[in-house]
Amino acid sequence: MKQNIQASDFKPSNKKPVLSVSLNKNQIKLGCFFLITLWAAWFVLTAKSVGIVVSPPNATIELRGWPTIEIGDSWLARPGLHQLEISAHGYQPYERGLNVSEAISQKYSIALTPLPGQLNITTEPPQRGEIFIDDVSFGEIPGVIKEIPAGTRSIRLEVDRYLPFQANLNIAGKGLEQALIAKLIPGWADTKLDSLPAGAQITVDGRILGNTPLLAELLFGKREIELRLQGYKTWVKTWEIKAGRPANLGEIVLAKADGELNINTIPEGAVVAIDGEFIGVTPLLAAVSPDVKHKIEFMKEGFKPALQTISVASAAKSSVILDLVPELARIRFETTPKDAQLMVDGTLVGIATQVLTLPTHPHEFTIFRDGYATYQGMLTPRTGVEKKFRIRLKTAEAAEREAAQEEKRKTKKGFVTTYVGQEMKLFSGGTVFLGSPKSDEEHQADEVHRKVILEKPFYFSTKEVTVGEFRRFLATYSPGEDIMSLPNHEQYPVVSVSWIQTALYCNWLSRRDGLDRFYNISFGELLGVNPESSGYRLPTEAEWEWVAKDFKNKKPHTFPWGNKYPPTAVSGNYADTTASGSNIEFLKSYTDGYKFSAPVGTFNKSKKGIYDIGGNVSEWVHDYYSDLPSNATTYDSLGAHTGTRKVIKGASWMSSKAKELRISFRRHGINGEKATGFRMARYAR
Repeated sequence: MKQNIQASDFKPSNKKPVLSVSLNKNQIKLGCFFLITLWAAWFVLTAKSVGIVVSPPNATIELRGWPTIEIGDSWLARPGLHQLEISAHGYQPYERGLNVSEAISQKYSIALTPLPGQLNITTEPPQRGEIFIDDVSFGEIPGVIKEIPAGTRSIRLEVDRYLPFQANLNIAGKGLEQALIAKLIPGWADTKLDSLPAGAQITVDGRILGNTPLLAELLFGKREIELRLQGYKTWVKTWEIKAGRPANLGEIVLAKADGELNINTIPEGAVVAIDGEFIGVTPLLAAVSPDVKHKIEFMKEGFKPALQTISVASAAKSSVILDLVPELARIRFETTPKDAQLMVDGTLVGIATQVLTLPTHPHEFTIFRDGYATYQGMLTPRTGVEKKFRIRLKTAEAAEREAAQEEKRKTKKGFVTTYVGQEMKLFSGGTVFLGSPKSDEEHQADEVHRKVILEKPFYFSTKEVTVGEFRRFLATYSPGEDIMSLPNHEQYPVVSVSWIQTALYCNWLSRRDGLDRFYNISFGELLGVNPESSGYRLPTEAEWEWVAKDFKNKKPHTFPWGNKYPPTAVSGNYADTTASGSNIEFLKSYTDGYKFSAPVGTFNKSKKGIYDIGGNVSEWVHDYYSDLPSNATTYDSLGAHTGTRKVIKGASWMSSKAKELRISFRRHGINGEKATGFRMARYAR
């Protein structure tokens, strides 16, 4: 069959050819297997072996993170952070991040913490009390005590009237309940108490038990037993009671009560001895044995000794009032120039050249005349002896010259030494900004910030006045039994002295060193001061702060040791850890070794060579307590002219708060305080 084929125009296509590959199922499975095998090989080659050993061994372990494979007691894991979870019955769950390192093999040992245990406590005999576990109170017994940490624990039971029960017990924990039966031992003893006469009231440790005779159950330990009966002396004794051991104090014979004797003299202040034993100084109240004659002796300087005999009935009251008879003696004064004036005990008696009849006790006398140096001294008349005083007054020029020579002799490299051996350092002074600015964190309202310029050179005690130094002035002074019982008590600072007593000490020392008195005092009252005097005085507040502050720095120190609170090193005697048993606040991280005051100069001196400018005892200063205007600049300020209280500066052994330890802190008072003493100053000539 013949076909006709016709020609047509050819048009090429613009589409690219597509390669088509067709894979069957077997081929796809083979490819996936190959990829998984390749990944597995990579993981095995790069993963690390992690062994985890857990106590207890039956714990459930989960190592979370991708990828990880558990193989027996070990895991295969890639380096990096994974989450480890462990749990076991009776133990606290463990959940921590586990950082797998690059080490090929790693091993971790983990001990789970047991859950707290419980303790069911009963006592024989049954009693109520308190349980302590490792010295921590866990509540009352009997009963079940919960949440006790597992392990060996110290168990202590405290039950009234029984000895403390103590035992060590292994607490299994895991929430398990254990039982403890505590057998209690009685903590008392049968004690027989009897007296002659009978019927005395019995008090044990402040609790009334009854009257003698009595058989009482007294608790073990030291007991204070007291018997009281009208008309008889109270009998007191400390007796140690031992548990379970009966005691018999025997028949206690009560002594008849003392009589009470009120003793006084005109004038007061006589020394009294009863039957040869010193009792005290009049006026006084004394207890004396009843129905016995007692010999009472009276002695007072300047008066004749006296003797009386008296008897007082039991529990009775009696009085003795005695008029003392003055003992007089003659004193002859002969002076040059003859028209000099004489004062005795502050009273003008006329021309110095004369004979006086005075009581035989110490007197202070002053001889003076215009153009001459004043002469001051002490005298004590004696019976049957006419004392003579020939005194030639020195001209003012001669006295000044001798005083300058004496001071030059005593002065060595900026120091002088007082009559009783106190060292004083010379300072040229400078400018001090008293108080503190309001911007200071611990600023107090009375710390007025003001400028004082110290123009006059002055001496300043390097140490606080000691007990021994003050007793040279006042022989009867005592700082208290705590200090007086120490072998070196004379080296401790003076305390419990009033401001006026410190001023009197300064005047006494001025007289001893031939200096004009700074303070005008009459009958215990401050009448004024002599600002031009070079006699001893208390430092002014400005001088005290200038010495305490370090002005070499642009900003003066806030504290005696620097600017940081609390002190990091031992720099003075403050309220430290040794005071933890006292009722005062203390520096918890500071220990200076002294619970109360310390001997002066125990600690290092300041940069200006002064000891205890901070700590030990607070210190009286000269100034009246008052607020001065902050915009006033003063020169050689002595403070306010009048007032009722005096300023106290510096911290003491009782101080710990930041505000109290600052140099600018100020207190006030007038009477003696147990942590307040003083040091001295004086103007240089």
